[in-house]
Amino acid sequence: MNISILLVTHEGVGDSLLHTVKKLLSTSLSTDVASYTVSYDCIPEKEVIKLEQCCDELDSGAGVLLLTDLYGATPANIAMQLEGQERRWLVAGLNLAMLLKVLNYSHLDGDTLAAKAAEGGCESVIKLW
Repeated sequence: MNISILLVTHEGVGDSLLHTVKKLLSTSLSTDVASYTVSYDCIPEKEVIKLEQCCDELDSGAGVLLLTDLYGATPANIAMQLEGQERRWLVAGLNLAMLLKVLNYSHLDGDTLAAKAAEGGCESVIKLW
């Protein structure tokens, strides 16, 4: 059973990354992955409840890895409110390389997968000139 993956992002970011990943992999995804959009005018307290429900629905039993686009921004701050829940892991700084990495390693346990996510995101940032 694979860890489910939930992208918690600003409008358009998560959906765009999922669309791109599906085109790059050109196969069906072997894990449950979804995008959760946090609107700019949301009420954070209400959004935490909705995010928790979304995680519960997506979780197939192994847990949910939440990936947020920007540490310190509203989506990450809302996701951080789920800290302490069983089988939930959170990594900020979502990019395409990070998402591809976790999809390729979704069979790993949650702590290891979260570390792979951070590793994949960091390793893809390269100064070329």
